Amino acid sequence: MKKIIVFVGQVIGSGKQLVEVMNQYSQDEFVVMCYSDVLVSVHDGTVAMLDVAGRDIFDGVSCVYLRGLSNESLRHVLAAYAASVGVPVINEASYRYEAMSKIEQYVTLALAGVPVPDSVYVQRKDYYQYVPALLGCDMPIVAKSITGKNGKDNVLVSDERELAAVAVDHPVFQPFIPNTFDYRVIVAGGEVILTYKRTRRAETSVYQNNISRGGTAEIVSLPEHLKLMAITAAQAVGRDLAGLDILPSTDGRTNVVLEVNFNFGKPLFNDDDVQEVAYHRKLAAYFSKRATKGDIHD
Repeated sequence: MKKIIVFVGQVIGSGKQLVEVMNQYSQDEFVVMCYSDVLVSVHDGTVAMLDVAGRDIFDGVSCVYLRGLSNESLRHVLAAYAASVGVPVINEASYRYEAMSKIEQYVTLALAGVPVPDSVYVQRKDYYQYVPALLGCDMPIVAKSITGKNGKDNVLVSDERELAAVAVDHPVFQPFIPNTFDYRVIVAGGEVILTYKRTRRAETSVYQNNISRGGTAEIVSLPEHLKLMAITAAQAVGRDLAGLDILPSTDGRTNVVLEVNFNFGKPLFNDDDVQEVAYHRKLAAYFSKRATKGDIHD
């Protein structure tokens, strides 16, 4: 007997009715599950789709049916994961998506072998209490919106009381990685054309390094292994032109991709005319190449 999961926005309604009818007429087992009951976990580079008890939702599953028009990011994540474990998806258009939200990016990057922070994504607030155990870490942890920009909708959670009160919309939770700076890396056509180091000011209580949050910028050369990481990450999420954020830990043992931005801000050159001219020439050459008839690089 095959097991088929029907994912729905609400247990009540046509999805539940479909499952009830199929269980009457089919020899296979049909199960209905709400998107809000799915916990997405990325731990040590391994992606899992779990229920609240920490069980693998896809264990023994032969097929999934993704219903509804809402929960777009989660539908995309479920489809990508199903493809990675060889489980057929009904409405396979869900495979073909652009990784726009943070959780879509983390799952896509992890499946491609790119280092990302351990992450847990849950929709239900009453599930937040399970996050530290799923992350396998102590406080503090970071809660950031899967659609947040410029370091906004991003909070540091210090205890269980703050965890229960997290007001970030659609948060993904991650361990706080001690750091002193991060890299913004501009990739164009499979080449790193600019890197600058972003450093938060010592006198601020802000823990992000974003320029929009008061951080400073310094043009630097990126180590070769991080260039490869940036290029691989951009390719994995289909960003031919992208601004990536790479976070090195303070102890130097960890480097993770925080985000692959397709709509990144203007770099700061701090009156370094030589670097600015070099960057703009590389960018112009990239656009010219893409505008050349017959170039099909994606």
